[in-house]
Amino acid sequence: MRTIVPISLLLFMLTSCFNEPEACFTVDATDVKIFEAITLNNCSENAKKYEWTIEDGDSDRIFDDEDPLVSWSNTGEFSIRLIASNSRESKSDEIINEIVISDYCYSCSDPSFPGSSITICASEFERLQDLNFTVDLYESGDYVCTIQ
Repeated sequence: MRTIVPISLLLFMLTSCFNEPEACFTVDATDVKIFEAITLNNCSENAKKYEWTIEDGDSDRIFDDEDPLVSWSNTGEFSIRLIASNSRESKSDEIINEIVISDYCYSCSDPSFPGSSITICASEFERLQDLNFTVDLYESGDYVCTIQ
């Protein structure tokens, strides 16, 4: 019994020395547009493993990078969740923040035909390349396109 107490006390002291993980992150942009790639900057402390859950409207995406590069294919308000854990995953902390993803649109018009304006928005397309192709197609004619 005499040796069990000191060993138990020593084990307790060793395990209590580990600091609790504290989940923290920032976003490197404040006005985020659809299809725009941004970095989620991890500022967690006392953590070695990370699990990010990114809501996108269609499905959640999971990342384990320390500072993932992400983009959204939908507009709206979405949640970003980070779980930061110690190396043994015996202790963890979680933080959830919201992000607003906005649309952007081009207004294209033919100067020789007043009232010929058309609006083309990124949210109408599945990929940014499709939007750019459509705008280029209009501009290859007599249309002038400007971002709104």
